[in-house]
Amino acid sequence: AGIAAQYGVAPPPDPVSTPPPNGIGNSPLRGVDTTGNNGVNFDKSDNSSHISDNSSPIHEVGGDWEPNDGDSTPIQTSLTMLREAIVGGVEAVLATICRWTCDRRWCAVLLLEEVAESELRKLEEMIPGFYAWLS
Repeated sequence: AGIAAQYGVAPPPDPVSTPPPNGIGNSPLRGVDTTGNNGVNFDKSDNSSHISDNSSPIHEVGGDWEPNDGDSTPIQTSLTMLREAIVGGVEAVLATICRWTCDRRWCAVLLLEEVAESELRKLEEMIPGFYAWLS
């Protein structure tokens, strides 16, 4: 009533605005095209001869590399994220590892060496100072 009398306008019918629902428009994070996987093989590891045919190599290894950094994400999930980032290129790798603690970075890389050494070598070629980014 005071607003109408003072300014000559009626107050808004709903004084609280509601945020728009999620999903309006296109997401700014569209991801990457993974159809060309840049030589990264997600189906098997380099040392697949040591693992039985019906088991996943990622789930067979990594127990010793689980970091104690307060993050509940299993190291196997971090490894999968790193392997997918390698396909996306340098920026994807750096964006992925920058969110992790130093311990998780090193554990994921050591596990990558255990599971797919050729992918680690490819990563070393892609990012010359790669190990400096881990610390």
